[in-house]
Parts: sequence; structure tokens; C-alpha cells
Amino acid sequence: MKACIIGMPRSRSSILLETISEFYNVRILGEHDINTLEVRHGEEYINTLRAMLEKNSNLLNGVIRFHPLQMIANRPFRILNFDWFKFDQYDKIFFTYRKSISDNIASNFVATKINKFTYKSKADIQTNIGPFVFTEDDHYHVRDYYRSIHIMDQVKEYFRQHDLDWTELDYAEVPDYIQNNYPGIDVSHIETKYQYDKIISNFDDIIKVYNQTTLH
Repeated sequence: MKACIIGMPRSRSSILLETISEFYNVRILGEHDINTLEVRHGEEYINTLRAMLEKNSNLLNGVIRFHPLQMIANRPFRILNFDWFKFDQYDKIFFTYRKSISDNIASNFVATKINKFTYKSKADIQTNIGPFVFTEDDHYHVRDYYRSIHIMDQVKEYFRQHDLDWTELDYAEVPDYIQNNYPGIDVSHIETKYQYDKIISNFDDIIKVYNQTTLH
């Protein structure tokens, strides 16, 4: 089994990643390599990314996860050549996201504020968070979300052109999908149940900023 997840940050893609790895007893591919590529511009970045993709494409089994912004180069912003990713090698491809635009952006904003993106123990869950104010300095979270959705749409169009199938899962659908398709797997990730409209004092401003945002 070889699987690929293209997931928005904080969309339960990590849970799905771990579940597939455990269910099929296959490696998680590229996680360390991808996460070290923080500066996403320049020829060195492109060459490193392509080498990583090539290395993992030579493996017969495994599961890999890309966040949409790991599929671009900056300065200027441009989506990379999807041929490099060799998506036809995968038996299964997933997209994960959150239907709520505000919650998706708020989740990343809060995760950045408290410097916590994944939770593997109830002790990790923080109480009495905030309240935080979503200021102009935080608007890059909206830009990143906007760009991420655009990238995912472009990937889907590429898949249509190449007759590749995929499964799309909303954040709320992931637990039931896992239970129905990968029964008996216990994963280390847990749910926080944070209420972002309570944690962010001007939560409604997030969607207002989003509605004023353009791609560039």
C-alpha cells in the first residue's frame, strides 16, 4: 500500500497519516525531510525538494502527507510542477480540510500563538487559553489559507486531467472514516475540542478579512 494525503494544517491529516501507517504497517514517508524545508524559494530549495520526492517515489510502500504550502515556491509565489510528485504511484489519495473557513484559520492562529500543533496526550490540552485578538499582523494566516485552498483546487484539476481518483474528507468526517475503513487502530493523536469563537475575542473579523483577500 502506498498512500498520499494532501491536508490543510489542523485538519486531522496527522491522525489519518498515523492510522494508515499503523493499519498497513508501512512507513510514514518524507515527514522529516519536508518539515526541514522551511525556506521555500531558490534553486537549492527546489533541488532538495525534488531529490526528496524522487527518493520516496522509489519506495514501494508508505504513506506521505503534504500541506498545500509545501507544494509551492515563494518569491514570487508559484505552484510547483505537479509532475514532480508522481501522484500516479499512489494506491490511495486523500484531501483533508475543514468546511468552516473561520475555524480552519483560527485553529492555525491559535496553534501558532501557543506553539502547539499536534496533541498526543490529554495533558497537552491547554485550558484557559486566550482571549487572543486577531490583529493585522496575524492576517498572513488568512493569506496562507486562501493560497492553500487555491493549490488544492489546482491539484484536483490536475487529477481530473490525469484520471486520478481521490477521497475528500472534512475534519468532522475523519473519525468515522477511520473507524469504518481502518478498524482496530489506536492512534496517539487526540482531539482538543477548542472553541475558537470563545478563544479569539474578535473571531468574526477572520471571515471579514478572508472575504477581502485575493491570491497575491
